[in-house]
Amino acid sequence: MRNRKRPLPWSEATQTALSPWCRSNIVGSATTSAFSVGLAVGVALGLALGQVLLQGNLSISQCSSYPVESSASSSFATNIPPSMERIVAGMSRMSRDSFLGTFDVGMGNYGSTDGNSQVLLLHTSQASLPRQTLNGKVAPLLSVKDATAKCSIVKVIMTNASPGKESLGDCVAIVGSWESNHVHKFAPHKGTNHNTDGSTQPRTWQYTSGRRFPPPSVNTTRTSLWELQTYLDAYPAAVERLRPLAQAAALGRDGRVAPLLVMVTNFGQAQLLVNFVCSARARGLDISRLLLFATDRETSKLAESLGIPVFLDEAIFGAIPSGAAKGYEDANYGRIMMCKVYVAHLISVLGYDFLFQDVDIVWYRNPPLDKFRNSNYDMIFQHDGHYLQERFQPMMANSGFYFVRANARTKYFFALFIRMGDLVLQQQSHQAALSTLLNEQMSLRGLRVKVLLEDELLYLSGYHMEKEPEKWSRALQASPKPYLLHANWLDGNQKRPMLNETRNWFLTTICSDRLSQGATDASECCTP
Repeated sequence: MRNRKRPLPWSEATQTALSPWCRSNIVGSATTSAFSVGLAVGVALGLALGQVLLQGNLSISQCSSYPVESSASSSFATNIPPSMERIVAGMSRMSRDSFLGTFDVGMGNYGSTDGNSQVLLLHTSQASLPRQTLNGKVAPLLSVKDATAKCSIVKVIMTNASPGKESLGDCVAIVGSWESNHVHKFAPHKGTNHNTDGSTQPRTWQYTSGRRFPPPSVNTTRTSLWELQTYLDAYPAAVERLRPLAQAAALGRDGRVAPLLVMVTNFGQAQLLVNFVCSARARGLDISRLLLFATDRETSKLAESLGIPVFLDEAIFGAIPSGAAKGYEDANYGRIMMCKVYVAHLISVLGYDFLFQDVDIVWYRNPPLDKFRNSNYDMIFQHDGHYLQERFQPMMANSGFYFVRANARTKYFFALFIRMGDLVLQQQSHQAALSTLLNEQMSLRGLRVKVLLEDELLYLSGYHMEKEPEKWSRALQASPKPYLLHANWLDGNQKRPMLNETRNWFLTTICSDRLSQGATDASECCTP
């Protein structure tokens, strides 16, 4: 800290922390009424919070060059000034690994590195302070048990802790107010110098540098509402037609009710569908609970030739193109993604646990569905890779392989999801809309979500091949094998070569040629 001639009141220092000296200010609200005694705010700030220095004065590094109130006037532990006694009564630190092992936010314990190995805990009242003294220049390092012993609730705020430029200059402000389950972000207007008046505007989500997603247009919303109305008109009859099919499929070959395996595709993905079936049968894997949703008659006939239970409702799926999408975010891709939402909603309404997966997947082993079913999670997702697109953060959930337990929370989730068609159509992807809804429902409704991050090499994806080839090679040679390989992160014409290269292509050449020419009989497609 620089030498100061006079200490500033804490309120002025707080305003300074929100000044244009910060590139971006993140304002989170915390309840501080008389009824909040014992409330604790757990702030997992990592590297992005900067260096929290409690050396005589309290400052947030890199957010302000202004002074703060002298600790000599503070009457609270760890140099907290009286003007903040309703917000913060003290601070402590914990091991990040231990914290995430106790407070499971669904992403596992990934990312602990130098500069991001501890968690800062703010105690919001005297009643929530640990027994250990918090007096001193630095917040004490305690065990998770000791630090949180008197907390009635712990709120976890996650922020980018990578050393990249996107996290530089971020600030976090804790504001005493009414309770909020959201984080509010502010950034200077484009071109505004930090030394001006500091006017701000709500920050929009960034896809990549320079590309932003505004709200869906009126025309996009109108189109999505028309498609939703079409679905809702067909919904009552579709549910009744689907009910006996789902009931029979859930029994499988052993007669025991177990989670369904749900897939949906059009004829453009016929070869990938047949390859999944052939690969599973060649490896002796149980897919007897597979229920396929076909969006066209050709796919329905194809499934029947393979002996797969299939459901087709032309009132719902009639407008879906039968051709394959050229790639991610292709126009056909967006409409097919909305079909996936409707399918998940239909199964959810019927009350079945289910595993939803894309057709560009092959199994080495049967996924551990009993383990998923007996867990405390409502939804479990394959991890989609470590990348910094904000619209998929923080969960990075893969929408092409996920497990759902049937309960009130997940039923409500899909009831909301079917109403987000305009966002799906706008972004030509339902993964971004899914991520938005996951964040909302986890916070507001207590939806329990798990991403298979710690076990990511048991659920291989195209991300590993593209971005982490060493892990990819090691996982393919491991024993036991991964549960599956997902050919995502690849354009449509790249999937078959990758599956063939990894010895996961099981169609004969003759069969592949016939299917590409429109044949709908796959009864002799699988290699012996």
